[in-house]
Amino acid sequence: MEDSTPPLSPPGSSSGSSDLTEEEEIPIQPAFFYPSGHNNTHHLDDDDNGYLSPDQDPFAARGIPVFKPTYEEFRDFEKYMERVEIWGRRSGIVKVIPPK
Repeated sequence: MEDSTPPLSPPGSSSGSSDLTEEEEIPIQPAFFYPSGHNNTHHLDDDDNGYLSPDQDPFAARGIPVFKPTYEEFRDFEKYMERVEIWGRRSGIVKVIPPK
């Protein structure tokens, strides 16, 4: 018996469209950074467009990224965590405060 279900796409891959949405191009932005106790002597450059990127902070000197998703964002928790993952890979930890 042959399986007719299409193969699953890996997380973060687009299924058919090569155009990224604005949501996928811009890293999700933390609500704030919790002080980590690191020595903040490293110069941090904010992007010209006002968006922060984990790549701009290689030593996670800003602190622990804290996210406050909206209810809509939180409904698909796995998708939200895929977007937060880039920050966690850099800082080693993130905090997500669920909506009330």
